[in-house]
Amino acid sequence: HFIANDFSVHYGLATDGGDLPQDMLIEIDTATGDFEEVGTVSGGPGDTWTSMKFDHSTGTVFATSPDALYEIDVDALEATLVGPIEGDGVNPEPVVISMAISPDGLMYGIDIVDDVLLAIDKTSGEASVIGPLGVAPSFAQDMDFDQTDGTLYWGGYFGGGDSQLMTIDTDTGAATSLADVDGGSELLSFSIAQPGAGTCAQADDIGWLSLSPDLGSVDAGSSESVEVLMDAEGLSEGTYQADICVDTSDPEFGQAVVPVTLEIGDEPEDEIFEDRFEADDNS
Repeated sequence: HFIANDFSVHYGLATDGGDLPQDMLIEIDTATGDFEEVGTVSGGPGDTWTSMKFDHSTGTVFATSPDALYEIDVDALEATLVGPIEGDGVNPEPVVISMAISPDGLMYGIDIVDDVLLAIDKTSGEASVIGPLGVAPSFAQDMDFDQTDGTLYWGGYFGGGDSQLMTIDTDTGAATSLADVDGGSELLSFSIAQPGAGTCAQADDIGWLSLSPDLGSVDAGSSESVEVLMDAEGLSEGTYQADICVDTSDPEFGQAVVPVTLEIGDEPEDEIFEDRFEADDNS
């Protein structure tokens, strides 16, 4: 999967049985398809990895085996068991073949034993059944959210070369086919290269937006005002968007993302507003 909106590198975890050793973390160059081995991840299930995703709301990488959820430290090459994927109404021996995390930080999975969409608690692995997919997937497949609009896309595979690009309703679990996948390929790893909250561009890269101060830290229990200037000079009519990110040292909170939108009409004007960020236990 992509990590922190870096779409030049796609990460994967190897499962034994292929050309790579079990638990090998790899980086794939999306421009060329070339890959290189990063190192062996310790603490995993010892057999099948089914899906891996980056949580933009916390900056955490998660991965699933058929019946368990793990947190992956890609720098330390360590996997930590979050918990078994189980819960009322969930098959006692699920095969969670796909997992994805919404822009709001909600985790979902597909169990191909009961052909249902699951809601998964990313802090415990506890799961609940949202509803039936309405189709019967088989073998390798994956899904991912478009982080810009919250749509859940699924590269569904149904055997015999029947591979389809689908969307899934996260309220009901129902899947809708959009089109066949060329060649009928099983999409074992499926990712959407759309930016999500959690990693922001450098201020210098956004010509119409500036901050004062543009860098710094806030002690726990204190606050600081940040002046945000939006300059419409030279911009064409339309809508301009960016995110202001505030990192914290609280692993449960992660990063605060403040969306900024500038609407340019017939008579654009500069706009100034203030946002106040307050640190509680961590800064």
